[in-house]
Amino acid sequence: MRKAGIYTAVCYAITWIFWIGSLFFIGDPRQGEPSPFISLIITLGMFMPVLAALISSKLILKEEKFTIGLHPRFTKKNIKYYVAAWLCPSILTALGIFSYYLIFPGDFSIANSTLAQSLKDVPGISEDMLGGIIVVQLASGILLGPLLNLIFAFGEEGGWRGYLYPALQEKLSERAACLVTGVIWGLWHAPITVALGHNYGFDYPGYPFTGVLTMVVFCIFFGAFLSYLQTRSKSVWPAALAHGAINAIASAGALFFVLGSNGLISPTPAAWIGNIPFILLGLWCFTRLSGKRPKALQAQEQEV
Repeated sequence: MRKAGIYTAVCYAITWIFWIGSLFFIGDPRQGEPSPFISLIITLGMFMPVLAALISSKLILKEEKFTIGLHPRFTKKNIKYYVAAWLCPSILTALGIFSYYLIFPGDFSIANSTLAQSLKDVPGISEDMLGGIIVVQLASGILLGPLLNLIFAFGEEGGWRGYLYPALQEKLSERAACLVTGVIWGLWHAPITVALGHNYGFDYPGYPFTGVLTMVVFCIFFGAFLSYLQTRSKSVWPAALAHGAINAIASAGALFFVLGSNGLISPTPAAWIGNIPFILLGLWCFTRLSGKRPKALQAQEQEV
């Protein structure tokens, strides 16, 4: 557990220092217009987990080999995991969107949606063009988004599923390691959830604690899918591809979302209703991970 503890401390330290330090330059987004650099700051933070893995491995633990599952292992057996990584996030996001607007039909709007408001001052964009813009965005998000976001997603998955998850398996079962990784991953987002309104904004009941909790829940269940992909494929790339896919399509439901609605129960995957399909998939993946402790550790306990 020492390896996992060191990694977690390093990852939290370098990421949180970067994110919190950035607030001195961009200011408080709750005061006035949000800074255009918020997305850049969040994106750059995505590379910190894999950087933390490198720092922990080479500078602190002095490991001879730096292993994070970089071999793609793109074999006939593993193709199905790449296909699942590419398509499952989009399918589940669509199910979450359908479920949300079925429950809250009054929150569905094109003319008063987030997209419409963001484009209202763009010259040449009329209300009649919004439908076509939505179709193009959805198509590009599903087909190209996973690949375009792969490198950024690898910045996280190289650390979470490539380094931390296997490190935890030195002492824990696959299921326990998956659960702990999900909690650590979710809490890692806390500074941007609280200070930048990441995923949920600021105007929701119980801010900011309920936002942090909601993010942790999402990371546990979606993380179970990512851990399953890494475990079965023996490579970090399917997990990175799935992470890139969810980043590309996550805001799809918000294209129709009425401004001012509660962000915690929005149609996005990281919110409660949009997360329901991911919870079901996560439970399925979790049951297929091993609940047994590492064989080497079991042998040591038997000797004692």
